[in-house]
Amino acid sequence: MAALHARRPRARDLLELGAGGGHVAYHLKGRFDCTLTDLSPEMVAVSRARNPECAHAVGDMRELDLGRTFDVVFVHDAIDYLGTEADLAAAFATAFRHLAPGGLALFVPDHVSERFGPGTEAGGSDAPDGRGARWLEWCSSAPDPPEALHATSAGAASMMTRFRIGSPFTKGELQRAAIEMTVTWIIQRQRAAAPLEGEAWYRREMVLLITGIACAAGGAPAEGFAGTSVFQPEGRAAVAVVVLHGSEGGSAPYAPWLAAELARRGFVAAAFCWFGCEGTPDRIQRVPLDHTVDFLTWFQDGPARGLPVVVYGASRGAEHALLLASLLGDTKLVAGVASHAGTDTVVAGFDPRTMGPITTDGGYDAAWTWRGEPLYGERAMPFGSGPRLAIERYPGPVWLSHGELDPLWPASRSRALVKARGALPTELHTWPGEGHVVQSRDTVEALLASLVAFANARAAAPPTP
Repeated sequence: MAALHARRPRARDLLELGAGGGHVAYHLKGRFDCTLTDLSPEMVAVSRARNPECAHAVGDMRELDLGRTFDVVFVHDAIDYLGTEADLAAAFATAFRHLAPGGLALFVPDHVSERFGPGTEAGGSDAPDGRGARWLEWCSSAPDPPEALHATSAGAASMMTRFRIGSPFTKGELQRAAIEMTVTWIIQRQRAAAPLEGEAWYRREMVLLITGIACAAGGAPAEGFAGTSVFQPEGRAAVAVVVLHGSEGGSAPYAPWLAAELARRGFVAAAFCWFGCEGTPDRIQRVPLDHTVDFLTWFQDGPARGLPVVVYGASRGAEHALLLASLLGDTKLVAGVASHAGTDTVVAGFDPRTMGPITTDGGYDAAWTWRGEPLYGERAMPFGSGPRLAIERYPGPVWLSHGELDPLWPASRSRALVKARGALPTELHTWPGEGHVVQSRDTVEALLASLVAFANARAAAPPTP
Protein backbone atom coordinates (compact mmCIF):
# COMPACT_ATOMS: atom_id res chain seq x y z
CA MET A 1 0.00 0.00 0.00
CA ALA A 2 2.81 2.42 0.86
CA ALA A 3 4.51 1.78 -2.49
CA LEU A 4 1.26 2.37 -4.37
CA HIS A 5 0.42 5.56 -2.49
CA ALA A 6 3.93 6.98 -2.76
CA ARG A 7 4.10 6.50 -6.52
CA ARG A 8 0.47 7.22 -7.46
CA PRO A 9 -1.22 9.27 -4.70
CA ARG A 10 -4.14 10.19 -6.99
CA ALA A 11 -4.78 6.71 -8.46
CA ARG A 12 -8.33 5.38 -8.06
CA ASP A 13 -8.88 2.34 -10.31
CA LEU A 14 -6.95 -0.84 -9.55
CA LEU A 15 -6.91 -4.18 -11.36
CA GLU A 16 -5.49 -7.18 -9.52
CA LEU A 17 -4.40 -10.14 -11.62
CA GLY A 18 -4.39 -13.45 -9.75
CA ALA A 19 -6.36 -12.04 -6.81
CA GLY A 20 -7.17 -15.49 -5.41
CA GLY A 21 -9.58 -15.30 -2.51
CA GLY A 22 -9.28 -11.52 -2.26
CA HIS A 23 -7.19 -11.32 0.91
CA VAL A 24 -4.95 -8.50 -0.31
CA ALA A 25 -7.84 -6.71 -2.00
CA TYR A 26 -9.66 -6.64 1.33
CA HIS A 27 -7.02 -4.14 2.48
CA LEU A 28 -6.89 -2.23 -0.82
CA LYS A 29 -10.59 -1.66 -1.46
CA GLY A 30 -10.84 1.19 1.02
CA ARG A 31 -8.33 3.15 -1.04
CA PHE A 32 -9.06 1.96 -4.60
CA ASP A 33 -11.98 0.97 -6.79
CA CYS A 34 -10.87 -2.62 -7.30
CA THR A 35 -11.47 -5.09 -10.11
CA LEU A 36 -10.32 -8.57 -9.09
CA THR A 37 -9.54 -11.44 -11.45
CA ASP A 38 -8.37 -15.01 -11.03
CA LEU A 39 -8.03 -18.13 -13.14
CA SER A 40 -10.14 -20.16 -10.70
CA PRO A 41 -13.93 -19.62 -10.61
CA GLU A 42 -13.96 -21.07 -7.10
CA MET A 43 -11.44 -18.53 -5.83
CA VAL A 44 -13.33 -15.71 -7.55
CA ALA A 45 -16.46 -16.85 -5.70
CA VAL A 46 -14.57 -16.72 -2.39
CA SER A 47 -13.29 -13.24 -3.20
CA ARG A 48 -16.74 -12.04 -4.26
CA ALA A 49 -18.13 -13.11 -0.88
CA ARG A 50 -15.29 -11.35 0.93
CA ASN A 51 -15.31 -8.22 -1.25
CA PRO A 52 -18.85 -7.74 -2.57
CA GLU A 53 -18.21 -4.08 -3.37
CA CYS A 54 -15.47 -4.99 -5.88
CA ALA A 55 -15.93 -5.98 -9.53
CA HIS A 56 -14.84 -9.56 -10.34
CA ALA A 57 -13.95 -11.55 -13.44
CA VAL A 58 -12.65 -15.04 -14.15
CA GLY A 59 -9.64 -14.96 -16.42
CA ASP A 60 -6.07 -16.06 -17.06
CA MET A 61 -3.55 -13.27 -16.48
CA ARG A 62 -1.64 -14.46 -19.55
CA GLU A 63 -4.47 -13.61 -21.95
CA LEU A 64 -7.06 -11.54 -20.09
CA ASP A 65 -8.52 -8.52 -21.91
CA LEU A 66 -11.21 -6.55 -20.07
CA GLY A 67 -11.41 -3.88 -22.75
CA ARG A 68 -10.56 -1.01 -20.40
CA THR A 69 -7.60 0.51 -18.58
CA PHE A 70 -6.75 1.20 -14.93
CA ASP A 71 -4.56 3.57 -12.94
CA VAL A 72 -2.86 0.60 -11.26
CA VAL A 73 -2.38 -3.04 -12.22
CA PHE A 74 -1.26 -5.15 -9.27
CA VAL A 75 0.10 -8.72 -9.19
CA HIS A 76 1.13 -10.27 -5.88
CA ASP A 77 2.40 -13.81 -5.34
CA ALA A 78 0.36 -15.17 -8.26
CA ILE A 79 3.37 -14.22 -10.36
CA ASP A 80 5.29 -17.02 -8.62
CA TYR A 81 3.29 -19.53 -10.64
CA LEU A 82 4.64 -18.22 -13.93
CA GLY A 83 7.63 -20.51 -14.29
CA THR A 84 8.40 -19.96 -17.98
CA GLU A 85 9.62 -16.97 -19.91
CA ALA A 86 6.64 -17.12 -22.28
CA ASP A 87 4.13 -17.10 -19.40
CA LEU A 88 5.86 -14.19 -17.70
CA ALA A 89 6.03 -12.16 -20.91
CA ALA A 90 2.33 -12.79 -21.55
CA ALA A 91 1.38 -11.64 -18.03
CA PHE A 92 3.42 -8.44 -18.37
CA ALA A 93 1.80 -7.76 -21.73
CA THR A 94 -1.62 -8.16 -20.09
CA ALA A 95 -0.64 -5.71 -17.35
CA PHE A 96 0.67 -3.15 -19.82
CA ARG A 97 -2.42 -3.52 -22.03
CA HIS A 98 -4.64 -2.60 -19.08
CA LEU A 99 -2.60 0.44 -17.94
CA ALA A 100 -3.98 3.91 -18.49
CA PRO A 101 -1.51 6.61 -19.62
CA GLY A 102 0.51 7.48 -16.54
CA GLY A 103 -0.49 4.17 -14.95
CA LEU A 104 1.57 1.94 -12.69
CA ALA A 105 1.99 -1.83 -12.82
CA LEU A 106 3.28 -3.25 -9.53
CA PHE A 107 4.59 -6.83 -9.30
CA VAL A 108 5.33 -8.35 -5.89
CA PRO A 109 6.79 -11.87 -6.19
CA ASP A 110 7.52 -13.84 -3.05
CA HIS A 111 10.85 -15.06 -4.40
CA VAL A 112 13.46 -14.10 -6.95
CA SER A 113 16.90 -15.67 -7.17
CA GLU A 114 18.80 -12.61 -5.91
CA ARG A 115 16.93 -12.60 -2.58
CA PHE A 116 16.03 -16.25 -2.20
CA GLY A 117 16.91 -18.06 1.00
CA PRO A 118 16.02 -21.67 1.84
CA GLY A 119 13.81 -22.26 4.86
CA THR A 120 10.67 -23.84 6.26
CA GLU A 121 7.48 -22.53 7.81
CA ALA A 122 4.55 -24.27 9.45
CA GLY A 123 1.30 -23.19 11.02
CA GLY A 124 -2.43 -23.61 11.18
CA SER A 125 -5.50 -22.95 13.28
CA ASP A 126 -8.69 -24.52 14.63
CA ALA A 127 -12.24 -23.21 14.32
CA PRO A 128 -14.76 -23.28 17.22
CA ASP A 129 -16.81 -25.95 15.43
CA GLY A 130 -13.92 -28.41 15.48
CA ARG A 131 -12.59 -27.84 11.98
CA GLY A 132 -8.87 -27.28 11.69
CA ALA A 133 -6.08 -26.94 9.23
CA ARG A 134 -2.31 -27.29 9.31
CA TRP A 135 0.22 -26.36 6.70
CA LEU A 136 3.88 -26.95 6.02
CA GLU A 137 5.89 -24.90 3.55
CA TRP A 138 9.49 -25.26 2.61
CA CYS A 139 11.69 -23.36 0.21
CA SER A 140 14.66 -25.13 -1.27
CA SER A 141 16.95 -24.28 -4.14
CA ALA A 142 17.55 -27.97 -4.82
CA PRO A 143 15.77 -29.23 -7.94
CA ASP A 144 14.56 -32.35 -6.16
CA PRO A 145 13.84 -32.12 -2.42
CA PRO A 146 14.67 -35.21 -0.32
CA GLU A 147 12.10 -38.00 -0.22
CA ALA A 148 11.23 -37.07 3.36
CA LEU A 149 10.01 -33.71 2.17
CA HIS A 150 8.01 -35.32 -0.61
CA ALA A 151 6.34 -37.60 1.93
CA THR A 152 5.62 -34.74 4.33
CA SER A 153 4.20 -32.56 1.60
CA ALA A 154 2.01 -35.36 0.33
CA GLY A 155 0.53 -35.83 3.80
CA ALA A 156 -0.07 -32.08 4.13
CA ALA A 157 -1.64 -32.01 0.69
CA SER A 158 -4.08 -34.71 1.66
CA MET A 159 -5.12 -32.86 4.79
CA MET A 160 -5.36 -29.49 3.07
CA THR A 161 -7.43 -30.85 0.22
CA ARG A 162 -9.88 -32.31 2.70
CA PHE A 163 -10.45 -28.82 4.04
CA ARG A 164 -10.63 -27.30 0.56
CA ILE A 165 -7.68 -25.00 1.05
CA GLY A 166 -5.64 -26.30 -1.86
CA SER A 167 -2.67 -28.51 -2.59
CA PRO A 168 0.61 -27.15 -1.26
CA PHE A 169 2.50 -29.94 -3.03
CA THR A 170 1.34 -28.72 -6.42
CA LYS A 171 2.00 -25.15 -5.37
CA GLY A 172 5.46 -26.12 -4.23
CA GLU A 173 6.33 -27.65 -7.57
CA LEU A 174 5.33 -24.46 -9.35
CA GLN A 175 7.18 -22.24 -6.92
CA ARG A 176 10.38 -24.23 -7.33
CA ALA A 177 10.24 -23.42 -11.04
CA ALA A 178 9.33 -19.79 -10.50
CA ILE A 179 12.13 -18.92 -8.08
CA GLU A 180 14.61 -19.50 -10.86
CA MET A 181 13.44 -16.11 -12.19
CA THR A 182 15.97 -13.37 -11.65
CA VAL A 183 15.26 -9.68 -11.34
CA THR A 184 17.10 -9.07 -14.62
CA TRP A 185 15.01 -11.67 -16.41
CA ILE A 186 11.77 -10.21 -15.04
CA ILE A 187 12.79 -6.73 -16.14
CA GLN A 188 13.68 -7.93 -19.64
CA ARG A 189 10.19 -9.37 -19.94
CA GLN A 190 8.67 -6.13 -18.64
CA ARG A 191 10.54 -4.15 -21.26
CA ALA A 192 9.44 -6.51 -24.02
CA ALA A 193 5.84 -6.06 -22.90
CA ALA A 194 5.96 -2.27 -23.33
CA PRO A 195 6.21 -1.58 -27.08
CA LEU A 196 7.25 1.88 -28.24
CA GLU A 197 3.94 3.01 -29.64
CA GLY A 198 1.20 5.46 -28.77
CA GLU A 199 1.51 9.04 -27.62
CA ALA A 200 1.81 8.21 -23.93
CA TRP A 201 3.71 4.93 -24.12
CA TYR A 202 6.67 6.22 -22.11
CA ARG A 203 4.42 7.47 -19.31
CA ARG A 204 3.44 4.02 -18.05
CA GLU A 205 5.60 2.49 -15.36
CA MET A 206 6.38 -1.12 -14.53
CA VAL A 207 7.69 -1.56 -10.98
CA LEU A 208 9.05 -4.61 -9.19
CA LEU A 209 8.64 -4.68 -5.40
CA ILE A 210 10.90 -7.18 -3.65
CA THR A 211 10.96 -7.56 0.13
CA GLY A 212 9.85 -4.00 0.68
CA ILE A 213 12.16 -2.31 -1.82
CA ALA A 214 10.50 -0.72 -4.84
CA CYS A 215 12.57 -0.08 -7.93
CA ALA A 216 11.40 0.96 -11.37
CA ALA A 217 11.79 -1.67 -14.06
CA GLY A 218 15.36 -2.89 -13.88
CA GLY A 219 16.61 -0.29 -11.43
CA ALA A 220 18.32 -0.98 -8.13
CA PRO A 221 17.46 1.37 -5.25
CA ALA A 222 20.18 3.90 -4.46
CA GLU A 223 21.10 3.45 -0.81
CA GLY A 224 20.38 6.58 1.19
CA PHE A 225 18.42 8.30 -1.61
CA ALA A 226 14.75 7.31 -1.40
CA GLY A 227 12.89 6.97 -4.67
CA THR A 228 16.09 6.93 -6.73
CA SER A 229 16.88 3.97 -9.00
CA VAL A 230 20.16 3.04 -10.70
CA PHE A 231 20.13 1.13 -13.99
CA GLN A 232 23.07 -0.89 -15.31
CA PRO A 233 23.76 -1.70 -18.97
CA GLU A 234 24.41 -5.25 -20.15
CA GLY A 235 27.97 -4.44 -21.21
CA ARG A 236 30.67 -2.11 -19.96
CA ALA A 237 29.75 1.58 -19.92
CA ALA A 238 31.98 4.53 -20.81
CA VAL A 239 29.63 7.27 -19.60
CA ALA A 240 26.98 7.66 -16.87
CA VAL A 241 23.81 9.78 -17.01
CA VAL A 242 21.68 11.15 -14.17
CA VAL A 243 18.06 11.93 -15.10
CA LEU A 244 16.25 14.67 -13.17
CA HIS A 245 12.46 14.54 -13.30
CA GLY A 246 10.30 17.64 -13.69
CA SER A 247 7.37 19.05 -11.75
CA GLU A 248 5.54 15.71 -12.01
CA GLY A 249 7.67 14.56 -9.05
CA GLY A 250 9.90 11.60 -8.35
CA SER A 251 7.07 9.06 -8.20
CA ALA A 252 6.07 9.62 -11.84
CA PRO A 253 7.27 7.18 -14.52
CA TYR A 254 9.10 9.37 -17.03
CA ALA A 255 12.53 9.65 -15.35
CA PRO A 256 12.79 5.90 -14.53
CA TRP A 257 11.67 5.06 -18.06
CA LEU A 258 14.33 7.31 -19.59
CA ALA A 259 17.06 5.99 -17.26
CA ALA A 260 16.13 2.41 -18.15
CA GLU A 261 16.18 3.30 -21.85
CA LEU A 262 19.61 4.92 -21.52
CA ALA A 263 20.90 1.82 -19.73
CA ARG A 264 19.61 -0.26 -22.63
CA ARG A 265 21.70 1.97 -24.88
CA GLY A 266 24.88 1.34 -22.91
CA PHE A 267 25.00 3.90 -20.08
CA VAL A 268 25.03 3.56 -16.33
CA ALA A 269 21.94 5.64 -15.62
CA ALA A 270 20.13 6.91 -12.54
CA ALA A 271 16.68 8.40 -12.07
CA PHE A 272 17.24 10.79 -9.17
CA CYS A 273 14.28 11.85 -7.02
CA TRP A 274 14.68 15.43 -5.81
CA PHE A 275 11.14 16.04 -4.58
CA GLY A 276 8.09 13.93 -3.86
CA CYS A 277 9.94 11.03 -2.20
CA GLU A 278 10.64 10.18 1.42
CA GLY A 279 13.11 12.61 2.94
CA THR A 280 12.68 15.19 0.15
CA PRO A 281 10.31 18.18 -0.12
CA ASP A 282 6.75 17.30 -1.13
CA ARG A 283 6.67 20.16 -3.65
CA ILE A 284 9.14 22.44 -5.41
CA GLN A 285 9.94 24.60 -2.41
CA ARG A 286 13.42 25.17 -1.03
CA VAL A 287 14.77 22.04 -2.68
CA PRO A 288 18.39 21.72 -1.51
CA LEU A 289 20.72 21.52 -4.50
CA ASP A 290 23.35 20.31 -2.03
CA HIS A 291 21.36 17.05 -1.82
CA THR A 292 21.89 16.60 -5.56
CA VAL A 293 25.60 17.19 -5.06
CA ASP A 294 25.57 14.53 -2.35
CA PHE A 295 23.94 12.09 -4.75
CA LEU A 296 26.35 12.88 -7.59
CA THR A 297 29.27 12.32 -5.20
CA TRP A 298 27.79 8.98 -4.08
CA PHE A 299 27.08 8.03 -7.71
CA GLN A 300 30.63 8.77 -8.82
CA ASP A 301 32.09 6.89 -5.87
CA GLY A 302 29.85 3.87 -6.52
CA PRO A 303 27.88 2.80 -9.61
CA ALA A 304 29.54 5.36 -11.91
CA ARG A 305 33.07 5.04 -10.53
CA GLY A 306 35.61 6.23 -13.08
CA LEU A 307 32.97 7.44 -15.54
CA PRO A 308 32.15 10.99 -16.68
CA VAL A 309 28.62 11.92 -15.60
CA VAL A 310 26.13 13.82 -17.74
CA VAL A 311 23.17 15.39 -15.93
CA TYR A 312 19.93 15.56 -17.93
CA GLY A 313 16.72 17.27 -16.88
CA ALA A 314 13.37 18.16 -18.43
CA SER A 315 11.31 21.26 -17.55
CA ARG A 316 11.95 22.04 -13.84
CA GLY A 317 14.50 19.22 -13.96
CA ALA A 318 16.26 21.11 -16.77
CA GLU A 319 16.31 24.25 -14.64
CA HIS A 320 17.69 22.10 -11.81
CA ALA A 321 20.51 20.75 -14.01
CA LEU A 322 21.44 24.10 -15.54
CA LEU A 323 21.33 25.95 -12.23
CA LEU A 324 23.44 23.36 -10.44
CA ALA A 325 26.05 23.39 -13.21
CA SER A 326 26.26 27.19 -13.08
CA LEU A 327 26.77 27.10 -9.32
CA LEU A 328 29.43 24.36 -9.44
CA GLY A 329 31.36 26.15 -12.18
CA ASP A 330 33.45 23.15 -13.24
CA THR A 331 33.12 19.65 -14.72
CA LYS A 332 34.47 17.57 -11.85
CA LEU A 333 31.02 16.28 -10.87
CA VAL A 334 29.12 17.21 -14.02
CA ALA A 335 30.93 16.41 -17.27
CA GLY A 336 28.06 17.69 -19.39
CA VAL A 337 24.60 19.20 -18.98
CA ALA A 338 21.57 18.27 -21.07
CA SER A 339 18.31 20.21 -20.90
CA HIS A 340 14.92 19.70 -22.52
CA ALA A 341 12.31 22.48 -22.28
CA GLY A 342 14.49 24.44 -19.91
CA THR A 343 14.59 28.08 -18.87
CA ASP A 344 17.13 30.90 -18.87
CA THR A 345 15.92 32.26 -15.53
CA VAL A 346 15.64 31.01 -11.95
CA VAL A 347 11.98 30.25 -11.19
CA ALA A 348 10.19 30.43 -7.84
CA GLY A 349 8.55 27.65 -5.87
CA PHE A 350 5.72 25.64 -7.39
CA ASP A 351 3.08 23.28 -6.01
CA PRO A 352 2.04 20.65 -8.59
CA ARG A 353 -1.03 19.82 -6.54
CA THR A 354 -2.50 23.30 -7.02
CA MET A 355 -0.59 24.08 -10.24
CA GLY A 356 0.33 27.42 -8.75
CA PRO A 357 3.16 29.35 -7.09
CA ILE A 358 4.04 29.02 -3.42
CA THR A 359 3.76 32.25 -1.49
CA THR A 360 4.83 33.34 1.96
CA ASP A 361 4.40 36.60 3.87
CA GLY A 362 7.43 37.85 1.99
CA GLY A 363 6.10 37.01 -1.48
CA TYR A 364 6.93 34.11 -3.77
CA ASP A 365 9.00 31.48 -1.98
CA ALA A 366 12.20 29.99 -3.39
CA ALA A 367 12.25 26.76 -5.34
CA TRP A 368 15.89 26.07 -4.52
CA THR A 369 18.50 26.48 -1.82
CA TRP A 370 22.26 26.40 -2.18
CA ARG A 371 24.49 25.90 0.83
CA GLY A 372 21.54 26.70 3.06
CA GLU A 373 20.56 29.96 1.34
CA PRO A 374 17.34 30.35 -0.70
CA LEU A 375 17.62 31.17 -4.40
CA TYR A 376 14.63 33.36 -5.18
CA GLY A 377 13.25 33.42 -8.71
CA GLU A 378 10.44 34.58 -10.96
CA ARG A 379 6.90 33.61 -10.08
CA ALA A 380 5.55 30.34 -11.47
CA MET A 381 2.24 29.86 -13.29
CA PRO A 382 1.89 32.42 -14.76
CA PHE A 383 5.55 33.07 -15.30
CA GLY A 384 7.16 36.46 -15.01
CA SER A 385 10.61 37.95 -15.37
CA GLY A 386 13.21 36.72 -12.95
CA PRO A 387 16.94 36.56 -12.21
CA ARG A 388 18.94 35.21 -15.13
CA LEU A 389 20.43 31.74 -14.87
CA ALA A 390 24.18 32.32 -15.35
CA ILE A 391 24.94 29.23 -17.42
CA GLU A 392 28.08 30.90 -18.84
CA ARG A 393 29.74 30.15 -15.49
CA TYR A 394 29.76 26.47 -16.44
CA PRO A 395 32.72 25.73 -18.74
CA GLY A 396 31.62 22.26 -19.86
CA PRO A 397 29.49 21.25 -22.84
CA VAL A 398 25.74 21.95 -22.83
CA TRP A 399 23.04 20.22 -24.90
CA LEU A 400 19.70 22.00 -25.25
CA SER A 401 16.41 20.67 -26.65
CA HIS A 402 13.10 22.48 -27.05
CA GLY A 403 9.73 22.08 -28.74
CA GLU A 404 9.09 24.98 -31.12
CA LEU A 405 5.46 25.22 -29.98
CA ASP A 406 6.16 25.11 -26.23
CA PRO A 407 3.48 27.35 -24.65
CA LEU A 408 4.91 27.10 -21.13
CA TRP A 409 8.56 28.02 -21.58
CA PRO A 410 9.03 29.07 -25.22
CA ALA A 411 12.02 27.93 -27.24
CA SER A 412 13.34 31.49 -27.01
CA ARG A 413 14.47 30.62 -23.48
CA SER A 414 16.87 27.99 -24.80
CA ARG A 415 18.03 30.40 -27.51
CA ALA A 416 18.80 32.92 -24.75
CA LEU A 417 20.98 30.29 -23.07
CA VAL A 418 22.88 29.75 -26.32
CA LYS A 419 23.48 33.49 -26.59
CA ALA A 420 24.67 33.69 -22.98
CA ARG A 421 27.12 30.85 -23.51
CA GLY A 422 28.96 32.69 -26.29
CA ALA A 423 31.86 30.58 -27.56
CA LEU A 424 31.43 27.86 -24.91
CA PRO A 425 30.50 24.43 -26.36
CA THR A 426 26.70 24.46 -26.75
CA GLU A 427 24.28 22.74 -29.10
CA LEU A 428 20.57 23.45 -29.55
CA HIS A 429 17.98 21.10 -31.06
CA THR A 430 14.47 22.35 -31.68
CA TRP A 431 11.51 20.19 -32.64
CA PRO A 432 8.87 21.60 -35.01
CA GLY A 433 5.29 20.83 -34.03
CA GLU A 434 6.21 19.80 -30.47
CA GLY A 435 5.19 21.52 -27.26
CA HIS A 436 6.58 21.41 -23.72
CA VAL A 437 6.34 17.60 -23.67
CA VAL A 438 7.45 15.76 -26.80
CA GLN A 439 4.62 13.49 -27.96
CA SER A 440 5.61 12.03 -31.34
CA ARG A 441 7.40 8.72 -31.27
CA ASP A 442 9.65 9.81 -34.16
CA THR A 443 10.63 12.98 -32.30
CA VAL A 444 11.29 11.06 -29.09
CA GLU A 445 13.60 8.72 -30.99
CA ALA A 446 15.38 11.65 -32.66
CA LEU A 447 15.74 13.42 -29.30
CA LEU A 448 17.14 10.26 -27.71
CA ALA A 449 19.60 9.73 -30.56
CA SER A 450 20.89 13.27 -30.18
CA LEU A 451 21.14 12.97 -26.39
CA VAL A 452 22.97 9.64 -26.67
CA ALA A 453 25.48 11.12 -29.14
CA PHE A 454 26.09 14.08 -26.81
CA ALA A 455 26.61 11.79 -23.80
CA ASN A 456 28.91 9.41 -25.69
CA ALA A 457 31.10 12.35 -26.72
CA ARG A 458 31.89 12.89 -23.05
CA ALA A 459 33.73 9.57 -22.81
CA ALA A 460 37.06 11.00 -24.01
CA ALA A 461 36.65 14.55 -22.70
CA PRO A 462 38.98 15.60 -19.83
CA PRO A 463 37.57 17.57 -16.88
CA THR A 464 37.46 21.35 -17.34
CA PRO A 465 38.83 23.37 -14.40
